[in-house]
Amino acid sequence: MRFACLKEFFPKALELFSLNSQVFIDFLKAFPDPDTLHACTGKTFLAFLKKHRYPYPGKVEELWKTIQSPSLQPDRIAARAGRLRLVMLLDQLENLKEHITHYGQEIQNILDNLPESNPIKSLPSVGERLAPELVATLGPNNKDRCHRFQAAEEIAKLYGCAHVVRRSGKWKKVSLHYACVKSFRRTFHDWAFASINYSSWARAYYDYHKARNQSHFTIIRNLAKKWIKILFAVWLNGTTYDEALHIQNLKARNIPWSMVL
Repeated sequence: MRFACLKEFFPKALELFSLNSQVFIDFLKAFPDPDTLHACTGKTFLAFLKKHRYPYPGKVEELWKTIQSPSLQPDRIAARAGRLRLVMLLDQLENLKEHITHYGQEIQNILDNLPESNPIKSLPSVGERLAPELVATLGPNNKDRCHRFQAAEEIAKLYGCAHVVRRSGKWKKVSLHYACVKSFRRTFHDWAFASINYSSWARAYYDYHKARNQSHFTIIRNLAKKWIKILFAVWLNGTTYDEALHIQNLKARNIPWSMVL
């Protein structure tokens, strides 16, 4: 853990903000040890939250009560050593953030110049984080070179979104693809789940099957497979996604769950 040293001399800091938030980092810079925080007044703390645009005003009173609550005082030598280590970690973190920002800008610059990016970015709930992953997964759509995938089904199988059917006589069993790229299976599942809030047909599909007692995981896996088909189509054809056209096609095929749209 990055700030495990806080447990030794400043455990109260761990109770106030999310450890991954910017306000937590800013708080440690402003109040790097218990003595500095103890000297803080309510007015100073409110000014700090306002300056750093703390988004939860309803929690301010609770935060102040936590700050004011009694706590064990650390050994002064441990506190001094801990503060030195904390300052060092904060400096390292600032440098790391600069590199991450630069890295993200480079990725965005490359993405903006790829012809495959616009069709993929047009898909619902595909944001700045997911778009580069999907573009990198499919690779360049160059007609003069062999594509990494020849069909959407290949993507679904590789990333565990297609089921495996085992048969023997009258016996049949359907199970997951356990031998798959699990990190991307999670990515496609997260995308499918997020799409429910951005795509009306995805919401209709989820609600229809949920009402028929299908499990959440099964519905999301099958929904991910449908999005993979659409992803492959827009990538292959170089066209942007059209929600209205897709719904029109679903209704033309008399898909039961699309009739509510």
